[in-house]
Amino acid sequence: MKYSEDLHELIHSMSKNEKRYFILNSSLQKGNKIYLQLFKAVEKQKIYDEKHIKDKYINEKFIKNYAINKNYLYSLLMKSLVHYNSPKSVDGQIHSLISECSIFFRKALYKKYFRCYIV
Repeated sequence: MKYSEDLHELIHSMSKNEKRYFILNSSLQKGNKIYLQLFKAVEKQKIYDEKHIKDKYINEKFIKNYAINKNYLYSLLMKSLVHYNSPKSVDGQIHSLISECSIFFRKALYKKYFRCYIV
């Protein structure tokens, strides 16, 4: 399998709720979200065809830096999936607790930091 097909495979492995979560999270961000256009274009394809995407969307902004936008979208999708699935797993809950405690420590909120480890 080519690396280029990884994005297609990832998008098509996502559940309807995971896709919805990603789109809703993306809509909260400010600025131009050209990666959403790429997401929708790849999502429409049953079999990944990069040449077809480049030909069909030749005037779209995401084609100009296609490789960069593809990698950026892949990264955002992975972050979204991790965030979406973390409350459902023990590993995710532990990681979240450790992250919270680390933030308290860096901000010198020691009372809250020590309460993290008592729970």
